Amino acid sequence: MKNTHWLTNSEIHSEQMILKRHFPFVHGLRDPAIKGSLVVPANSEFVQIITTGVHWVCLSTIKASTTGSVRIFHSMYQNPNSTAIEHARGMLMHTCDEVTIINDKVQSGWK
Repeated sequence: MKNTHWLTNSEIHSEQMILKRHFPFVHGLRDPAIKGSLVVPANSEFVQIITTGVHWVCLSTIKASTTGSVRIFHSMYQNPNSTAIEHARGMLMHTCDEVTIINDKVQSGWK
């Protein structure tokens, strides 16, 4: 029998804390409940999992092509929604007005 449920912010945060212990020099990996003006900018490459309301996405600057670029990994959306874009901008220490979003699709866990 499968026991399935939607992941919660606290479950994602717990896993990100484990990752942070193993990768202390990667920024991000903070509580996914933090949003808007409370987002702390990263001063180097980052990884951050956030919820866009009904879907989890991963934001990262690791292996991004240029300064001011953020990779967004998700399985549902053609284009990132405003929550993901706002969070990406908040994490970037980038002085230009433009942010490049690199849309990376990943396989859904549902079968």
